[in-house]
Amino acid sequence: MRPEDLQLDPFELKLLLRGLLVPPAAPLIVFVAGLWLARRHARAGRALAIAGFAAAWLLAAPLGAEALARLVEAGQRPLDAASWAAARDAARPPQAVVVLGAGIVPDRGAGPDGERLSARSLQRALAGARMARLTGLPVMVCGGRPRQTRETEAGLLRRALETELGVPVRWSEDRSRDTIENAENAAAILEAAGVRHIVLVTHAHHMRRARIAFESAGFTVLPAPHDPLPGPRGPPGLSDLLPAAEAADVASLAAHELLGTLWQALRRLR
Repeated sequence: MRPEDLQLDPFELKLLLRGLLVPPAAPLIVFVAGLWLARRHARAGRALAIAGFAAAWLLAAPLGAEALARLVEAGQRPLDAASWAAARDAARPPQAVVVLGAGIVPDRGAGPDGERLSARSLQRALAGARMARLTGLPVMVCGGRPRQTRETEAGLLRRALETELGVPVRWSEDRSRDTIENAENAAAILEAAGVRHIVLVTHAHHMRRARIAFESAGFTVLPAPHDPLPGPRGPPGLSDLLPAAEAADVASLAAHELLGTLWQALRRLR
């Protein structure tokens, strides 16, 4: 392996740091740091290790994950027919539906080099199709190659919408690697078409951060959030304090969004 193969570009470094700052890595790092510190400062080290272990446990349990999900998704409401009718009759109605990608995964059934949309990208495609039918507006899809894939998110989204869901796509933005680039690159394309008012389609947990990015790029945004993170299935019980894979995934997604929103705020201060 050559030394240059080990070098990370700024975007890859950002992905690495993000992975270290959200669960499950972040609390486990605190736990390990506490064990190391305990060799010299027993009381402080033990306290830090206990805090890291407790955080790792709680953020992998439904109780903690649900609390983070509520925080991230606060105020998000689906765009229904009544809300759309009010927006359509406003002074500046939306002019396009913009659908954001959410990742590409290997498709082993299609061969060693096969790729397909992730489950969350498919959810966004379905939600985008619903919005296109509800509003009758032209559609834009966004997403490049965030992890050096062969396909682009926009290309696979377009294929899913047009081939599987029967929804034509007018614009494709296929160079972006994150939400901020989604917004900036979409603005460059849609500005030429005179589009500045959009219906934005993305998950409820991602909507706050996505809306900030698109509004910062000059758009007026009508949010169309969908598929909120899983919540409680009944009254709280002891099982809500036990770690579960689904809860850990929810906590990781929610923490990622909180971290991304903080990063956007810091960027605006520069």
